[in-house]
Amino acid sequence: MNGVKKVPGIGPKSAGRILVELSGFDTQLALSQNEDMDSSFAQASEALESLGFKKEKISKALSQCSADDTASLVKEALRLLKTI
Repeated sequence: MNGVKKVPGIGPKSAGRILVELSGFDTQLALSQNEDMDSSFAQASEALESLGFKKEKISKALSQCSADDTASLVKEALRLLKTI
């Protein structure tokens, strides 16, 4: 809070209010990123299922993938599914 109070025109009350407003921001950002990842995994799973792969093999392959967008997940999972 000391750093915020150093800004001209920001007193202790304003600094406290700013910190309270920002306190949940990092949590909201993390939740948003998790939702995007869940969506990408669901879309990739659906795409692989439509190609005829079994759900259990898809889950196993996707759990080993490090990509974060749907297209990359599908590509990486297809490479892994060739070896499973």
